[in-house]
Amino acid sequence: MANVNNVVRAAAMGAGWLIGVTTASVMVTNGQSEARTNLIEGFETRADAGAALVSAYARDTFTLERRIAAALPPVGSTMPHWHARRS
Repeated sequence: MANVNNVVRAAAMGAGWLIGVTTASVMVTNGQSEARTNLIEGFETRADAGAALVSAYARDTFTLERRIAAALPPVGSTMPHWHARRS
């Protein structure tokens, strides 16, 4: 009877160890998955912010260039542009 109790006790300890290792593995896997998701979301946020910055810079640059081009005298003009506009 003592041998049966030892076998049952060993089997219970083995099952407990197996459940503990399995639970720890699942927790680690879930943690890594969550960390990966957070990392991807961070990269997406940075990409969106960078795209918005580049878009605003390009829009402002083109607006400024249009304003400068409008202020320039016509091609081939010999008069300063402020005189050409008044006449």
